[in-house]
Amino acid sequence: MGDVLSPGLLTRLHENFAEAYRVMGRALPGGAVWESEGATAVATGVDRSEFNRLFVLRPPVDAEILLDHASQFFAAAGVPWCIIAPPEVAPAFANASAIEAGPRIAGMALPSLAPAAAPPPTSLAIREVTTPADARLFVDTMSAGFGTARRLFEMFGHPSLIGRPGF
Repeated sequence: MGDVLSPGLLTRLHENFAEAYRVMGRALPGGAVWESEGATAVATGVDRSEFNRLFVLRPPVDAEILLDHASQFFAAAGVPWCIIAPPEVAPAFANASAIEAGPRIAGMALPSLAPAAAPPPTSLAIREVTTPADARLFVDTMSAGFGTARRLFEMFGHPSLIGRPGF
């Protein structure tokens, strides 16, 4: 990625990412959401830390207390977890082993689009997932695109998420 994301765009990316997880935490069976001090903890029920996150969007008043409460939340949910925070917030968690510092999620954003060298193929269709068949195709596409087992993405195709605003 040659372009650098502006701080404002990066902040909106983190907020959007947190909102998508909030939707999942509230909609998925076994999901849960806890919010406090500019932070949102989301447990999806999936036994992988990258699907259970503490999003810290603003510097906390007391990082140690926030981490203690988040630890209790995730322990009650029975899932591993990690912290994700924008670069300006990450230093508050310098000693936290679960931190994902920096703009990792920015790898899924384009700050600008270069003119296309060629038009996209006419067979390319980008559309909203509105049916269980669409959801299965979406999960299959994610699995193939990331080169990872389909089971890791099945939560994204759960019927409770189809057509849900914010997701």
